[in-house]
Amino acid sequence: MRAYRLARRGEPVELPPREVTVYRFQQSWRRGERAEFEIECSSGTYVRSLIADLGDAYCESLRRTAVGPFGIEEAGSFLPLADALARLPEAPA
Repeated sequence: MRAYRLARRGEPVELPPREVTVYRFQQSWRRGERAEFEIECSSGTYVRSLIADLGDAYCESLRRTAVGPFGIEEAGSFLPLADALARLPEAPA
């Protein structure tokens, strides 16, 4: 079963170590024991484990705001296929 499904069920999640890249990890606000973070990271990063690594912390909610060159501001809108493909990097020959 996928790790996020186990986490949503409240079950413990054991993940093998994996190399990831975190480009940005910024706290947006803090109120008492609650805080919000903006994280920009490489594909395959399990964000809940980054939060858990802070110590006595857990991820209450998670919102993906971009995948590659596609941002949330475009969600729900129609993007012509040619425009979408033009944003993707060329595949190696």
